[in-house]
Amino acid sequence: MLWIIHQFAEEFRDHALLKGGMQLMLLSSDRATNDLDYVFSPFASKKEIEPGVDRILAKIPGALIRKSFHSNSGRYLVRAGRAEIQIEYNVAESMPSTTLTTQLLAQKVGALPRIIRVMSNDVAFAHKLAAWNERRLMRDLYDCYYWYVNVKTMPNADVLKSRLRSINSRLPTLKKTKSMTMDEFLRQLDVAVNQATELIFLEQLSPLMPRAKLEGLFSVFQVQMRELVGELRRSPIYQ
Repeated sequence: MLWIIHQFAEEFRDHALLKGGMQLMLLSSDRATNDLDYVFSPFASKKEIEPGVDRILAKIPGALIRKSFHSNSGRYLVRAGRAEIQIEYNVAESMPSTTLTTQLLAQKVGALPRIIRVMSNDVAFAHKLAAWNERRLMRDLYDCYYWYVNVKTMPNADVLKSRLRSINSRLPTLKKTKSMTMDEFLRQLDVAVNQATELIFLEQLSPLMPRAKLEGLFSVFQVQMRELVGELRRSPIYQ
């Protein structure tokens, strides 16, 4: 996985912006992921990216590769030996970004790190909140908690509002919901945080994190997420 991240940085330079769970892993999150999520900027079509990705993955000996394209994204499933990785990407004409080192991953495998581009923290946080809204997964709520408490950032208001104006959910309860006000979003987030239980928290996150890291964390998680909801409600930029 680290090799692919470095190859993307080499092939696409500053135009490949890592995001999602792997970005948080590079920021010391303990939640594991086998997904690599990217946004490529500035590009107009996902087809512009395909040849470069194909060149990189063709270098993996014996890899089984399946790729598919959707209206606004490309997806590769890569299997090499017992390792399985999903690469998903979309494109944007512009995207705020920052730099991050791969040191935390590199030291685990005895490799040299490098500096890569990642989505800016506030934008990534906003997209994660929107992802939770469309998927309602505990791992997304945990990532929001991590952005708020550990990275100490707040979501980009414009990005969050934009995502709420164009909701795309496969959940039966949200399939017909195409947009949502900030007030309604915060109400539903508040309900989800308050109705969460330690049992669900542990069941859904234990496969993704060391159990020792989760013990006793739920009460802290719930308190901090309530504080996040309150801060979003009080700040005029989110109104």
